[in-house]
Amino acid sequence: EIPSFYLDEHEVSVGQYLVFVQSSTGYASASSWPEGSSPAPTRRQSLERDLASTPADLPVSDLSWEEAFAYARWVGKRLPSLVEWEFAVRGGTLYRPFASARKNPRMPTREEVNYDPDGAGDGSPWPCTRGGDVTEDTGIYDLGGNVSEWTATPASFLDGAVTPLNLPAHALENRALFLDPRRFGRSEKMQRYWVAGGSFQSARADLLTIDRRGRAWHGAAVGFRCAADVEAGTAVSTPSSAGRPRFRGLFE
Repeated sequence: EIPSFYLDEHEVSVGQYLVFVQSSTGYASASSWPEGSSPAPTRRQSLERDLASTPADLPVSDLSWEEAFAYARWVGKRLPSLVEWEFAVRGGTLYRPFASARKNPRMPTREEVNYDPDGAGDGSPWPCTRGGDVTEDTGIYDLGGNVSEWTATPASFLDGAVTPLNLPAHALENRALFLDPRRFGRSEKMQRYWVAGGSFQSARADLLTIDRRGRAWHGAAVGFRCAADVEAGTAVSTPSSAGRPRFRGLFE
């Protein structure tokens, strides 16, 4: 029931996001932003300063849902839905019962996996390409850890409060919208969204760790990765109207 989709192998890095912040067509352009929000010059300046002094290969974090959405739109992608994220972390059709800590002889040592089953956290993230939590079938890194990740799924499609405890019932009642939140219409109008996965500040052995946050909220352990429809991915070599590739590279 989930349409085929592409998911980035790695979380978006500091270096990638810095390019977006510095581009005149990126962070500063209102066309990148979701409905109901717009770039703030002072925020852009502080982001540029902080990102420039941070190792470029670390996952970018401390960004709002709006800022994650804007980057994904700018590179011709989108944020993954909560269902897509969970499908990926489970290993797709192969299904893995835990997001992390698999007994795999090819996995790096515990210290290189950024994994803490006791919940205290490791204190800092790993570079995007270093984590040892990798799905064997798709080669996707750090779905269970490093930084938690914004999704495109609103915390509620209703007016009532939805929590992780009553999420299953809410999802069942709104099955079609959970499978594809874009059916809801302009879902970027919603005020709160699900954040998926553990981070360097939490345990990551659980199959699915989720939280819900306001669209303007940002936290030090929350980043994101991008997704794309198959149709968009197959058009990767087709220039846009401005003569640019649909998917921008790291330093384009």
